[in-house]
Amino acid sequence: MTAKRASKDDFESYFFLKSDEENILWSGHSSAPVKERLFDWYIKNINRKDRYFFLFFDEYSSSRSIGYLYLDIIGDFDNIIELGYGVHSDYKGKGYGTQIIKFAKDFAMNDLIFIKHFQAWIASDNIGSIRVVLKNYFQKTDETKYVKFGDGSEKLFEKYMIDIH
Repeated sequence: MTAKRASKDDFESYFFLKSDEENILWSGHSSAPVKERLFDWYIKNINRKDRYFFLFFDEYSSSRSIGYLYLDIIGDFDNIIELGYGVHSDYKGKGYGTQIIKFAKDFAMNDLIFIKHFQAWIASDNIGSIRVVLKNYFQKTDETKYVKFGDGSEKLFEKYMIDIH
């Protein structure tokens, strides 16, 4: 698997990932994204100063996208990273999610030395993502929140954290 910072030229790869049925489900949407709206969102987000946005590709086929990763710098002292990631369903259960989170930790330790903590909010029924963060030594906290989705449904999210510096 290879990683690269997301660029305008990678939009089709990102659209492929966000159109995956499982990604739609875990992102809280009820249908595939509207391409033009997602493109606008994508361009805005790859240019944000407080977000690092990566795409991951099959090492044997650089045009085949495996997953994505967002690292958002947050906190009163800009010393926390909140992460979001997704893996295409064709690659689920093969360790790619674990590798993506390990990449995130390594990137922060080497390139973002001001970061002290990682946090991730994960749907309480997203067993795969919970396993991924636990394999990467995140700890479940007592913090929870309900997130309301566009279809009116709500889902319980739990906070996981790890100290890195």
